[in-house]
Amino acid sequence: DKIYEEEVFKRDYRNLFKKNYIYKSCLCGSKKNKLLFELDRYNLLTSVVLCLKCGLVYANKILSHKDLINFYASDSYRFFYNVVNPKNENLVDDQFIDIQLFDKQSIQNTTSIIENTYIGSPNEVILEFGSGYAQISRSIPRKGKLVCIDYSEKAITYLKKKGIEAHIGGIEVLDKLNYRYDLIILSHVAEHFYDFNNELIQIIKYLKKNGMIYIEVPNLDSKYNLDQFQNAHNYYFTKNTLLHYTSLMDLKYEYVDEKVNGIHLGAIFSKNKKQSFIYDQKSEIKKIIF
Repeated sequence: DKIYEEEVFKRDYRNLFKKNYIYKSCLCGSKKNKLLFELDRYNLLTSVVLCLKCGLVYANKILSHKDLINFYASDSYRFFYNVVNPKNENLVDDQFIDIQLFDKQSIQNTTSIIENTYIGSPNEVILEFGSGYAQISRSIPRKGKLVCIDYSEKAITYLKKKGIEAHIGGIEVLDKLNYRYDLIILSHVAEHFYDFNNELIQIIKYLKKNGMIYIEVPNLDSKYNLDQFQNAHNYYFTKNTLLHYTSLMDLKYEYVDEKVNGIHLGAIFSKNKKQSFIYDQKSEIKKIIF
């Protein structure tokens, strides 16, 4: 039953983490930090720290890149986090899209932000990277081509049945396809990256000159912030830390919303437009250490 499956998942993950975790430095390169949590919301092992140099909250003990890929390819991972109901995928999928479309009328959600800032064209190519079942990209009006990439074989098979070009894998698929994209969607993906700086740089390479990229992550400034501490998250962003680190990659934010769906942080960026961003490390650190 579900309870038994969850306990097996926790046991296997605990053993994997103890055996194979690796140490990570902060994105700023510093190893000076303060430990915040050793267990996540599901009572799984983690190590979440505050960087005492730049103020970023991140996991300094994570699985190897290979183990992370296997983790995200696992259907047990998706079911454990209630991403998909294994008994009725279609029902959950359709309900999610219906909610996205309905919520545009009442609150600021992902699809409404994208629609209000991105103008498509018949020749457009849209990418949802780390798409899962691609409810976000399938909820927005599209005039051209949609490409989805994810590690889940089950999700990709599902999308192919919907007539969508979908590929199993990660960054290496971008290299193989060698497309250029008008819009790239990273919805609750960036916080899972093994190496935020390197992976985002690799993705941005395939954005067209006038293309846009949408990044949505849990908002550490939000009141729900304790709920976001889970083993699958390697980075925890505030508005300031996200804009600081993206500005270093020559991404200019065109729009930022700190209450996407009420609790998340979403931002639309354009490429190759330098933007000075005043970043106060001390104020970020004081948010955590009073």
